[in-house]
Amino acid sequence: MREPKSTKRIETLEEIRRREKRFQRREKTIARVSRKRQYRLERKEKKDAENSAAEQILAEDRKRNISSDKKSDACKLLEAFSYISWTPYDKRDTLPQGFRSHSFNKDRQYIDFFKTYIYPYPIPIPLLFTTLQKDHFLDEQGKEKKSAYYGIINLSKQWVSDIASGDSFHRKNKEYFTKADAHYFLTETLPYSGPLSVVRLYFYAKCKAKNMSVKQCMIIAKVFTLKFEKYFNHAIVAGFLDLLARSPDYQVEEGELGDICDFVLVKINKKIKWGEKFQPFSFSGRTMTSIIGIANEWHAEIQREQEALDMIARTRNPRQQHRPATSALKERWRGFNIANFAFETVECKWRVTQLLTAQDLLNEGRKMKNCVSSYAYKCSSGECSIFNLSSYDKDSHLIESHATLEVTKDRLLIQAKAKFNIRVSPKAMNVINRWAQANRIKNGVL
Repeated sequence: MREPKSTKRIETLEEIRRREKRFQRREKTIARVSRKRQYRLERKEKKDAENSAAEQILAEDRKRNISSDKKSDACKLLEAFSYISWTPYDKRDTLPQGFRSHSFNKDRQYIDFFKTYIYPYPIPIPLLFTTLQKDHFLDEQGKEKKSAYYGIINLSKQWVSDIASGDSFHRKNKEYFTKADAHYFLTETLPYSGPLSVVRLYFYAKCKAKNMSVKQCMIIAKVFTLKFEKYFNHAIVAGFLDLLARSPDYQVEEGELGDICDFVLVKINKKIKWGEKFQPFSFSGRTMTSIIGIANEWHAEIQREQEALDMIARTRNPRQQHRPATSALKERWRGFNIANFAFETVECKWRVTQLLTAQDLLNEGRKMKNCVSSYAYKCSSGECSIFNLSSYDKDSHLIESHATLEVTKDRLLIQAKAKFNIRVSPKAMNVINRWAQANRIKNGVL
């Protein structure tokens, strides 16, 4: 039987040459991809090895230097208390070479060093920590300027030196303390929250010495510290404290007490401005009821003056009807670095706005029936800033003012008052809390 002939076509030389070239190109591509993969793998392994070695080195450094980084040395601690020249218990000359504190806590390091090498007996913590603050700072031009708490820091240093000297603290500071005041000032414990903690402890000790309840002492110390920071040892403030001590039936409330303090501040400023020409205000023979009445009348008088100024501005010149009466009303101050705040609910849109002119304060006082326009000087000097909380109703399209807010230079909200200085509604207070949290403002009115 005959075999079938093969039908396979014989490749030409050109086709064979092309097929071999394709094979060579494929082999080269496979080799190139393999080399790249190998290179990436080696590079990754090398990088991982370097990172692992670096992490190990850093871990060893941290383990080796953790004590030296967190524990203060002798130079730092000696410098912190260099304002104390000498005490009967002084052991700073016996410091061992290479001394370091035993504690990792910075606060504990200063306390332990002070008790061990300077003065072994208890000392008010707010007083001690205030002396560690810097009383000077460099401004944007590199010039050295006094801190806002320069006076209280240096007074604290003087008081710590008096305590450590071993002499009678009361005898050295009779212009500030009675014997009972000095006793409570040195023995009461209040937490440290900044240089003003010393002023708060001062007022707290004064109240304790007058046999007030702890709650009354805390409220009075808080409000007086905020209001009388610069005049804590003034005779008028001392008279106000005496009146509060003589009024055991008076229920101390922060808002009302703050309004009376505003009235007292005006009397203090007038006495400082006019000196002997101005008869100092006296609390002798007065009661809290009469003082509240006088303060309320003062607030109402300021409101009437504001309305009169506004009326004069509107009637003086028809073309200048909407301009303020004086150049002071036009003045615009810088204010705090706190942006306007907006918050929307189903019913309305809330807004917190910073008031930056005397005219704004005058309008706010007229709307809310309060004396906020008297804060123009404090706002322009940077001591505080005033804000307005308002809402826009989506249904009625009406804008309503709900509260006037006061924030201190330490970003502390110390006043939140509705119209006629009454308590703010819970709904408005909820928005105030949101605004305070968004701007890192501590709420001091709760």
